[in-house]
Amino acid sequence: MELDEISGQVIGAAIEVHRELGPGLLESAVETLLPIHEAQLLTYLKLRKLRLGLLINFNVPILKNGIKRLLNG
Repeated sequence: MELDEISGQVIGAAIEVHRELGPGLLESAVETLLPIHEAQLLTYLKLRKLRLGLLINFNVPILKNGIKRLLNG
């Protein structure tokens, strides 16, 4: 399975959760993805030698606006 296919499945599942539960139920204190979150994910990707990571913020009205793909390398 390719990375795009896997990330598409993860994003699809996240959208289903967001539709069912609505925005703001998970980590309601966090309203935006901060640069520290990106740095933390990139560190994890480098340590695990992974190419792709997803940051998903469920506290947005439209989930696609809360998804960020990060590539390592």
